[in-house]
Amino acid sequence: MKVLGIIAEYNPFHNGHLYHLNESKRLTGATHAIAVMSGNFVQRGEPAIADKWTRAAMAIENGVDLVLEMPFVFASSSAEYFGEAGISLLDSLGVVDYVSYGSETGSDVQIEKVADFLAKENDDFKHLLKESLSEGKSFPLAREEAITLLRPELKGILHHSNNILAVEYRKAAKKIGSQIDFVSVKRSGSSYNEPHLNEKSFSSATSIRKKLHEEGNVNLISQLPTKSIELLNDFKSINKSYPRKEDLFAYLQYKIKMSENKELREVEGMREGLENVLKAAIYSSHDYGSFIEKVESKRYPRSSIQRLFLHLLLNFKKMELKEFRNCSNYYGRVLGFNENGRELLKTVKKISETKIITNINRQFPKDELLTRMLSYDIKATDFYMLLLCLNGCKNSESQDKIRMPYIG
Repeated sequence: MKVLGIIAEYNPFHNGHLYHLNESKRLTGATHAIAVMSGNFVQRGEPAIADKWTRAAMAIENGVDLVLEMPFVFASSSAEYFGEAGISLLDSLGVVDYVSYGSETGSDVQIEKVADFLAKENDDFKHLLKESLSEGKSFPLAREEAITLLRPELKGILHHSNNILAVEYRKAAKKIGSQIDFVSVKRSGSSYNEPHLNEKSFSSATSIRKKLHEEGNVNLISQLPTKSIELLNDFKSINKSYPRKEDLFAYLQYKIKMSENKELREVEGMREGLENVLKAAIYSSHDYGSFIEKVESKRYPRSSIQRLFLHLLLNFKKMELKEFRNCSNYYGRVLGFNENGRELLKTVKKISETKIITNINRQFPKDELLTRMLSYDIKATDFYMLLLCLNGCKNSESQDKIRMPYIG
């Protein structure tokens, strides 16, 4: 058995993902593939285009053997914590030989050099980073500029989304002493944020989601595997719509207006003085778009603000994230598997201490902290369903209590 690990969102699973999966298998000779996937909300703080079971089914039907959910508390965090959690979970299973990631550079050597530099963080780097942050620059920009000044040959590596995540994966592996090998697949087609479909190559997930929101069950046969289209159509048929981040606005109005500044300051992602900005902006905004435009800045990029909004709505505190990051292990919440995945699960249960959860009604982490971490996955799902119900979905049952893993 040779096992490939992938950290993903599959939002939704498109032809670019299929290319990455197949190319990763070819490069590693893997016989089995495990994906650690974000749940109902993704790393940029937005609701996923379809729920986690639907997206897990897409992955299973297109060649992944086992899909595990990344806990919400990390899936909705910075690239550093997102990568840290994904690598830690894959490493803890005891069966993963390789982790493959997509990157704009396509060079594992360059990714490795940046990761090694950041893992050590010398005094000159710390000084430059602190200086840039004091000037009001965002952390990603300040970090990129500091690296460019100290290591000019690495200029531009951290300017791209996939490269950033790749660096965080490599850095996390160094931190925990993982023996997993890494392989890089060069990203092909549109860039991550490209809003328009690419008819000649792989389109971005951003452009695909935009098309789905605009036209509903649009025929995206040139962009999505057939099974992904079928599963998206089924999701839309059952739930009447795809969830939109714009629908968060009414909840944000209530939460911010009803909260004291002291409460707001405790929320994960809230920086000094930002609670005052939120209070002022919420009264002069008429929708989600105008609100976020008033809040975002050079220091607070849109993705950071969107994560903050999500943490605010789910009452996720700074101190909790610190506690969760100190956990010695996580749980493995199973969202889907096939026969190969069943074989993987049997092996993991024999050799790993990681708690595997296939039925949330009967299986629980023994650790109180992990139980609390799992409760956020459930809260996130309940809130996701609430967003769907705004647009016609009548299913108000707790999905985490009734949905079982997809079996392919």
